[in-house]
Amino acid sequence: MKTIASIVFAGLLVAATLYLQLGGFLIAYGIVPNILLIALIALVVRGVRWTPLICALLGLAAYTFFFVPFWIPGVIALMCCVLLASALPSHFSGNTTADFLILLLGSTLVMHVATALFRFSTFSLSSLIGDVVYTVCLGAIVWFITIRYGKKSYSV
Repeated sequence: MKTIASIVFAGLLVAATLYLQLGGFLIAYGIVPNILLIALIALVVRGVRWTPLICALLGLAAYTFFFVPFWIPGVIALMCCVLLASALPSHFSGNTTADFLILLLGSTLVMHVATALFRFSTFSLSSLIGDVVYTVCLGAIVWFITIRYGKKSYSV
């Protein structure tokens, strides 16, 4: 029952972040933060099991394939970053806040470089810097607001 509840929570979290991201509620000066990446990296660092994470990623992949196919390269990069982050928890620093911010920063950079490397988008340094700063700052705000609800969250 606990696994089913975790799958439902992860699915609802992905759906809510997709709604926020596609709705454009947090756009500032033309920069759209990657809210979906923030949520998925938070799930990984908070210690979610593999089953809910895989189900959420498969649901995201299906949604992307059928409704927003122009996102496929970005979602593939996002899925690779999230799966890599969840596969390497022994290499984390032990401080969950630092782990979250480092993974968020690295994943944002990897996503920009991967989509530019495979020529799915143009590479703009100003866009990269703006997106990294905005996503990491928004991620830090979300992290500190939700810190009391995590499993391993009491390291600030």
